[in-house]
Amino acid sequence: MLPIIDGFKVCKELKEHISFKKTPILILTAKNRISDIQRGKSVDADEYIIKPFSSKNLVAIIRKHFGIL
Repeated sequence: MLPIIDGFKVCKELKEHISFKKTPILILTAKNRISDIQRGKSVDADEYIIKPFSSKNLVAIIRKHFGIL
């Protein structure tokens, strides 16, 4: 959890900045409500990963977004 600004706002602001437009952003959270997942999509998060998660799955997602085979 971030003390001043939430992760959704951080994601939105980064995606609006030309330098970070194509940077993959993964939201890793315990928030599992449909409204939270929809909010993650609305701020252009590339992935919305809900805790608990599989470490193998997380590594696969990171590899996919950074082109690591």
